[in-house]
Amino acid sequence: MPNQPLQQTGPASRLFADIASKRLATIRLLVLHFKEAERLLRTYALSARLRTLDSLQLAVAVDLRSRGMVSHFVCADRELLPIAAREGLFVLDPENPTPSFA
Repeated sequence: MPNQPLQQTGPASRLFADIASKRLATIRLLVLHFKEAERLLRTYALSARLRTLDSLQLAVAVDLRSRGMVSHFVCADRELLPIAAREGLFVLDPENPTPSFA
């Protein structure tokens, strides 16, 4: 049904709570993010159609996960979600809020 709010349980409720409390942070891009983005592009650009800016977004998420700063990768991009899962991230599609892990 149109205009219904997303189910707000589990990771989805945490996302909405983070947005409401303004706990989201801006992360500075570092050289290591660009190097990781390059690795991701070499791995997935042709086989999975990974785009340049998506590789940067994913590189930052991988780094933040390794530092314990994120628990889920939230994205509605149907091509980016499986790549993120292959890279070991728990993914959450706001259009289908059931978390998955590859």
